[in-house]
Amino acid sequence: MGLVSPGYFETMNVPLLFGRDFDDRHVASKRNVLIVNQTFARHYFGTENAVGRHVFLASGTYDVEIVGVVKDGKYTGLREEPVRMVYVPYRPGPWSANVTVHLRTMGPPMALAAALRRMITELEPEAPVSNIRTVDDEIGRSLLRERLVATITAVFGALALGLAALGLYGVLSYGVAQRTRELGIRIAIGASRGRILWLVFREAGSPLVAGIAAGLCSAWTLGALVQSLLFGVAPADPLSTATAVAVLAAAGAFAAWLPALSASSVDPIRALRHE
Repeated sequence: MGLVSPGYFETMNVPLLFGRDFDDRHVASKRNVLIVNQTFARHYFGTENAVGRHVFLASGTYDVEIVGVVKDGKYTGLREEPVRMVYVPYRPGPWSANVTVHLRTMGPPMALAAALRRMITELEPEAPVSNIRTVDDEIGRSLLRERLVATITAVFGALALGLAALGLYGVLSYGVAQRTRELGIRIAIGASRGRILWLVFREAGSPLVAGIAAGLCSAWTLGALVQSLLFGVAPADPLSTATAVAVLAAAGAFAAWLPALSASSVDPIRALRHE
């Protein structure tokens, strides 16, 4: 259950789907009303409109009317499944010792921190103000583990990609150097520059395709082990997989470009004299 003031849902950008928001009359009259989320309305009323329905709390006491339905949100963490949630108008009481104030600003939020402290101190001199932070900060805190894993994975992935590209470049360069005479003969009997380039790229394609296939099989097989570390994306996400394949293919093409360029530039006369 959440205790909220009028304007809370607009401030937090939570869409009001049916009914109306709380207003000052609900607070002043102490009328027993509440707003529920989609999951609550669907659980108890199915496809029927929940606005205007009455619920009874504490075994038949406290007849409360539902005046609005809002979209589901996240309450304890970004990973949680939708839960049934009710909101009641905030009124002063024993719980007033710990209040969270939400503000929507037009500019940088933290630039208003000092002004906010002064305003609250003027309204209630003895009220301590602490933990001023933005929603983005809260989201960042909740995704700290995922971002750390993503950063470490990206760094090691970039290192592995660089080593693989360097190894492919070395193998192809050595192969071109060993086949200098053959390449010279091919050029001498009329092989075009493009055909020589294609010859080297084709040789680079075999290990590249094999590596991509092995990587995809490993990723799909071991993806379940990292499922708990992922947020908002599946282990076999098509877009992520396609991006990874494109990056690997680009790295392989770049590694093969210099050896292919060197092979296509072989001088037939000097190549025939090459031992």
